[in-house]
Amino acid sequence: METVLTSVIAVLGTLAGTGAAYVLQQRAAARNERIARQEQLRRDQQQAVKELVKALTAHRRGLYTRWKLARQAVSADRQEEARWESWSTRSAVFDARDALGMLTRDSELLHRADLAIGCSYALGDVDDSTTQAVMDERGDLARAAHEEFVAAATAYVNGI
Repeated sequence: METVLTSVIAVLGTLAGTGAAYVLQQRAAARNERIARQEQLRRDQQQAVKELVKALTAHRRGLYTRWKLARQAVSADRQEEARWESWSTRSAVFDARDALGMLTRDSELLHRADLAIGCSYALGDVDDSTTQAVMDERGDLARAAHEEFVAAATAYVNGI
């Protein structure tokens, strides 16, 4: 009888150990999956930020070039080419902002992105009376907003 009782206790202990190991293994797998999803989201957010930064820089450059060409004696074809390029870079900015908006709901980060976008778009609000000084001031504001967005994005994505 003692042998049977010992065997039953051994079997129950083995089953309990197996059950506990299974539960712990499931918890570890769920935790690893959650960590992997969080890391993938972080990488996606970094990529979205990089794309927006790149698009903003290209758009500012394109708008400034377009303004410069309008002031110089260049062909209408070259001015038209610059106009189409600025439309293309504007679309890239919209696309990158939309991608970032899909990956985060952080209102401060999105606000900084929108400020950087707005300041960049201001470079395109020109007419024949827009001076170099006005463009320089707008450029300075756009670059400052850009830098503030990059700082906020870096802190957000890296958890600083």
